[in-house]
Amino acid sequence: MHDLLPWYLTYFAPQDGDGGNGGGGSSDDGGDEEAEADDKKADDDKKADDKKADDKKADDKKADDDKKADDKKADDKKADDKKADDDKKADDDKKADDKKADEPDYSNLELPKDVQVAEENMTALHEFGRKHGLPADAVQDAVNLHVDVMRQYDEHLQDQWTERKAGWEKEITSDKDLQDDDGKVDAALAVAMSAVEALGGDKLKEALDITGAGSHPAVVRAFHLLGTRMADDKLVFGGGANDARTRAQRMYPSMKSGAAAG
Repeated sequence: MHDLLPWYLTYFAPQDGDGGNGGGGSSDDGGDEEAEADDKKADDDKKADDKKADDKKADDKKADDDKKADDKKADDKKADDKKADDDKKADDDKKADDKKADEPDYSNLELPKDVQVAEENMTALHEFGRKHGLPADAVQDAVNLHVDVMRQYDEHLQDQWTERKAGWEKEITSDKDLQDDDGKVDAALAVAMSAVEALGGDKLKEALDITGAGSHPAVVRAFHLLGTRMADDKLVFGGGANDARTRAQRMYPSMKSGAAAG
């Protein structure tokens, strides 16, 4: 059949690289371009991913650097605060030492041998002196003045007490109800003393002596009356007239024996 084709058809038949074969060549070129495009896209995608990874690393590094910077700032602030605290403490300590060095020394204050002061009172005195900035010699002068004033006051009270007791004893020796026919009160005092010894003995007598109540006229009259009634009941307290006088003298040693109404 082919042998019968006209000769001119063979003239127009496509040659290698042209016609049908050329069409096949175009198909191969299209495949290559598509593969190249895919490869380029894959490469671009990889580059984009790599860039994202690099950007993330950069961001992470920046965040880490920022954190380190913040931590350093915090550490620096702590160090500054600590230094400020240390400086303040050192300054406060120096001020305290300077103040202590400037404070007067009261440890050598002198007191009379017969004067005793409680430790808490001495501490209060030292604090008072420091509060008002008093030198040690000024505080010593204040102590001496206080001791003198207290001694004068004590002497005044003692004089008052002695005067009062003397007045009581004078009233007792002048009491007609206590005097005997000779104007003496020794017997009456002995009766009062016998009641004291019968009721409380030495302890009661000591209490009357310490308080001074044993010299009070009302107390003497009360014990005299009690002693008289006890004697009327024939209670025996021991001793005779001489012993009675001794008891009276022991109870009222400041009274003169045989004192009469004046």
